[in-house]
Amino acid sequence: MDLIEIKSAIIEIIKRMKELSEFDESIKLIEGGLIDSFDVMNLVTKLQNKFNVSVDGEDLTSENFMKVDDIAELILRKLVNNG
Repeated sequence: MDLIEIKSAIIEIIKRMKELSEFDESIKLIEGGLIDSFDVMNLVTKLQNKFNVSVDGEDLTSENFMKVDDIAELILRKLVNNG
């Protein structure tokens, strides 16, 4: 799975979570008010299930969840490092 496929899957997860028909991937997710801390935890659970990776407490930084690109890069790192 490459970065584009990961990004696409993350966007679909967020769109379903927030019941959105469209999504602007340039938006800052937390700062932009799209997701809150509860949504982050829900998103982490969905990402772990979708990609079969473990997102640890140390991964829960604003830098890793600022934009979809950041989340996708985190997931790619996890996949490359086998979870």
